[in-house]
Amino acid sequence: VLDPDFNDVQTFTMDCGANQGQFRMNSNTGLITLSSEYDLDDAGKTQEVVTCTVTATDKGGHTVSTQLSITVNEINDNAPVLDKGSYSYFVSQCTSVGSPIGQVTSTDKDVQPEHKDVTFDLTSNVGFLVGNDGKIHVAQDLCDVPVGTKYDLTLTASNADGLKDTAPVTVVITDPTTTTSTTSTTTTTTTAAPPTAGGSTSSMDGFFDNLENLAWFVPAVILAAIMVALLFYFLYKCIRNSDALSRLCCKRKTSISKVRDPQKIDGKYEWNVWSHSDYTDTKIEMR
Repeated sequence: VLDPDFNDVQTFTMDCGANQGQFRMNSNTGLITLSSEYDLDDAGKTQEVVTCTVTATDKGGHTVSTQLSITVNEINDNAPVLDKGSYSYFVSQCTSVGSPIGQVTSTDKDVQPEHKDVTFDLTSNVGFLVGNDGKIHVAQDLCDVPVGTKYDLTLTASNADGLKDTAPVTVVITDPTTTTSTTSTTTTTTTAAPPTAGGSTSSMDGFFDNLENLAWFVPAVILAAIMVALLFYFLYKCIRNSDALSRLCCKRKTSISKVRDPQKIDGKYEWNVWSHSDYTDTKIEMR
C-alpha cells in the first residue's frame, strides 16, 4: 500500500465470498495463506479461479480496495489404489515362460491424465514379472520347481510423484495333472460307488440315501402296516362270530315261494307271504 502520510499503518482484510474459509490474510502484513485443503478432484476440475476483495484501512479510517484473483490448479495429490488387498494365483508346473497368470488394476482420484499414470512392480522378482498394463507373467522355467512351492511377493502401484499402494501376492506351483482354482486351495475328488455283485450299483442304496425319499416312504410303510392289521382284525372277528361272518360275507337272497289267493275278510284283502333264504326260513305276514 502506498500512503503519503508519514509512518501511517494499514490493516488488511479480505472477503472471498463463498470461499471465505479457504484462504486467510494476515491483517498486518497482507500475507495470504491457504487455510484448508482446496480439492478439485471431487468436482472433476483441473483449475478454478477464486475472486476476493482486499481492503486496506489506515489509522485515520481511510480505506482502499482492490480485486484479488486466486487460481487453484489440480495437482497430483492422490495415490493409486489397487483393486484388491491381496492376490493369490495357482500356476501349473512347466507353464511356459511369458504366459500371463493374472491381471491387476488400480484407480486414482486425480483428474488430469498425467496424474493418473501408474507403474506396477513386483518386489522379489523371482520367477514372475508385472508389466505397466497390470498383467503378471511367468518369467522363468518352472519345470524344475517342486510342486507346492510358494512364492511370496509384493505388488506396488506408484505414480510419478512417488505416491503408492502395495499388496501381497502369493503364487503356488501346482501339479499340471490336477485341476485347481485361482480362488480356492481346496481340490475336490469324486469317486464312483463300487459295483454290486451283479455288476451294477444298487439303486436302492441311492434311494435310501436321499432324505426326501425317506420323508414319504416311512409314513407310507406305517400306513400300510396299519391297514393290514385292520384287515386281519376284521377277519378274526368274522371267524369268531358265524352270524357276523354270514352277514358280512354272504349275500342274502329272498324269494316269494307261495302266495295264497286273496280272501275277502271284513272288506279287506289279506296275503300270506313266505320268504326263503339260504340259511333261514322266515314267515312274514303282511296286511
